[in-house]
Amino acid sequence: MTMTNARRGITIGIAAAAVLGLGGVRGSSAVAAGGPPAFTPAQLVGTLHRVNQMELEAGKMAQRRGRTEAMRRYGATLQHDHAAADQHLKQYASAHGIDLNAAPPIGIGSQLDQARHELDNLQNLGGASFDREFAELMVQDHQKAIEIVGHARTEVTDPGLEAILGEVEPHLREHQRIAQNLLVEDDALSSAPAPSPHKTSR
Repeated sequence: MTMTNARRGITIGIAAAAVLGLGGVRGSSAVAAGGPPAFTPAQLVGTLHRVNQMELEAGKMAQRRGRTEAMRRYGATLQHDHAAADQHLKQYASAHGIDLNAAPPIGIGSQLDQARHELDNLQNLGGASFDREFAELMVQDHQKAIEIVGHARTEVTDPGLEAILGEVEPHLREHQRIAQNLLVEDDALSSAPAPSPHKTSR
């Protein structure tokens, strides 16, 4: 695997990590266990909004720099799904008087800054290298996000946030599935024997 561990922090998994300590949950096991501090719904949706914005950029980048049509279609899927998710966040924020551009919770902001840096680094890749690292990134981060969002859905008590998380999880699973398929296809291309040189008749 060519991707660095630091580069794995680019996707919605970053924001999902905040959900474990979300304010308005059943109990406070995360804090008691030394986990992340409690987050208010406003802090959660503000952070998710910022991550959606980065995912929209990532989707556009995949469409622009992807080597294969499949990768470019994947980028379009990411862009479409995160735009829709962000629209739902905006509706929730508007109904609850939340400023989506408020600063993210302490401890998450630095991760978002790192994610921004790693997203910028992908600008230096292209062709097969970009496709491989981008797909690896999506598989790793979406697995993390699936696990954390799935747990958060059992803890959140706010019906609006429950609905948002319920919409997010199946998209995360689909995004991961597509990325896994892209890696399988890349492996098949890499292991295929080179075509034999054309022999001219004398």
